[in-house]
Amino acid sequence: MTRLTVLLAALLFSLGHIAVPPHAEALSCAQRLISNGDSPARVLGRCGEPLTRTQRIEHRSQTVYQNFGNGVFAQTFAVSVSVETWVYDFGSNRFMQELTFEDGVLCRIRALGYGSAR
Repeated sequence: MTRLTVLLAALLFSLGHIAVPPHAEALSCAQRLISNGDSPARVLGRCGEPLTRTQRIEHRSQTVYQNFGNGVFAQTFAVSVSVETWVYDFGSNRFMQELTFEDGVLCRIRALGYGSAR
């Protein structure tokens, strides 16, 4: 395997794991659990339509390090990440929830303030 092939394989592997943090978060929607790693389709099926949806593209840099016999080689790549944020309002007895998807994968669930009375 050439050095370029190893470098590209390491880059692709690291990009595939960029969206999901190592800690797990979960949310119950109508007694059905959603968690990090879920797709937007799964969340829609379990929680229904969110109150709001916003979309944006974030430009980030990703550095890949490769250890060779004569030292460490580092190469930085520009990466575009599609970020979508959904907000759910479950009523005045529960916190609203903000769900963040990166490249089509749920990666963050954050509690907001109490929801509105329905």
